Amino acid sequence: MRDVEISANRVNSSLPSGRLKPMSGINWFILIMACQGRLPVPRLSILIPALSCAERLEHTLVSVLANRPEQCEVVVVLAHPYDDPYDLVDEVRFVAARRGAGLAECANLGLRECRAPFVHLLACGAAVEEGWTQAPLRQFSDQRLAAVAPLVLDEHDPARVLSAGLEYHPSGVRRLRGQGLSSAEARSLGPTILGPTAQAAFYRRAAVAPTQAFFDASLGDPLADSDLALRLRQAGYWARFEATSIVYHSADPPPVAGFVAARHAERLFWRHAPAAGLTRSIALHSLLVVGEFRRSFPRPAALTHLAGRMVAACDWGFHRRQRRRWALSPAADGVGPTVESAAAGPSDQAEAAGTRRRVHTRHAPSDSSNRHADFAANQARASN
Repeated sequence: MRDVEISANRVNSSLPSGRLKPMSGINWFILIMACQGRLPVPRLSILIPALSCAERLEHTLVSVLANRPEQCEVVVVLAHPYDDPYDLVDEVRFVAARRGAGLAECANLGLRECRAPFVHLLACGAAVEEGWTQAPLRQFSDQRLAAVAPLVLDEHDPARVLSAGLEYHPSGVRRLRGQGLSSAEARSLGPTILGPTAQAAFYRRAAVAPTQAFFDASLGDPLADSDLALRLRQAGYWARFEATSIVYHSADPPPVAGFVAARHAERLFWRHAPAAGLTRSIALHSLLVVGEFRRSFPRPAALTHLAGRMVAACDWGFHRRQRRRWALSPAADGVGPTVESAAAGPSDQAEAAGTRRRVHTRHAPSDSSNRHADFAANQARASN
C-alpha cells in the first residue's frame, strides 16, 4: 500500500493546483493494478524441488513447459547449483535453497515464494500428460478440499501404479495406496484418501496459515507428506484422488531401516496416536514393533532399528510440543483458516533465516520458442 500511496501522490502532484479531486474506486483499482505490474495473479503454482542432478530437473521441465496450463507459474527450488544453460529464467522462477537441503525444507521455501492459491508439488524427475491439472483444479471448487492426489505411474512400466495417494494405519505404518495395481484397476479406486504423496500433490495454500510451514523437516523427508495429510484431516479438511490426472515417475528405492528412519517413524506415530485413539494405537503399534524385531533378528539392524524407536518413544515432551506447534486451525464451513485465526507455529528458524535467496543471473535476450525447441531437442538426444 505504501507504493500505491507514493504513486497517488505523484499523480496528484502533476495536476494543476486547486483542481484536485478524490479518486474514484475504479481509478484506485486501475492504479493498484498498474503498481502490481498489470499482471493477473496465477491460479496455479507448479513447484519443483530440485534435489538431484540437472538431467532429472531438465527432464521434468521439458515436460511441464510443453504441457503447462494457462495462468500458472513454474517455481524451481535449487538445492544444488544450476547454470540454466537453456536460458529459462523468463519461463521459470529459480529460488536458491541451502546447499544439500532436503525435500521438506525446499518445499517450504518454495511454497513461500508461490503466488497462486493452489500449488502443485512435483518431484524432480517426473513427467506429466497434457491437461493433468484440469481435473484437480475443478475439484478445489469444494472449499473443504485441501489436497488432491494424481495417479502416479511407473515411467518404465506405464501400466503399473506407483501411488494413488497415501494410507496410514493406526499402528504406525505408512503405505502408498494402490501401489502395484494396474492403471486400469487404479481408476476404480474410491476418491476419498488420506492425502497425496510428495511425488505429486495439489494443495490449497489457504489450508495452512502463512505463519506456518507445510512440512515438518524433523520427521524426515519420507514421512513429511504423511504428517501433513494427518494434520489436514484432523483440522477437518478433505483429500481426494483424481485418476484422470496422470504423472509419470520412477519407483523410489525402498527406505533404509536404520536408527534415524526408526526414530522418525516413531515420532510420527506418537504425534498422531491420540487422534486415532491412544489405547488402540499403542496396542497395534506394539505388535508392529515386535513383528519388525522378529523379522530382522539376529541382524545388527534389528537392534539399531529398535534403539531408534525407543529413543523417540521416550521423548514425550518433544511430541507434545511438536503436536501443538504444527496443529492447524480447524476448517470452518466453506472457509479456510485466516491469518488471524491460525495457530502461531512458524517454520524452523534455521530454515527461515538465510535461505530465502533468489537466483539472479544475467542472460542475453533470446526467443522463447527457440529456447524451448533447443531444450526439448537436447533432452531427446540425451534420452536416445
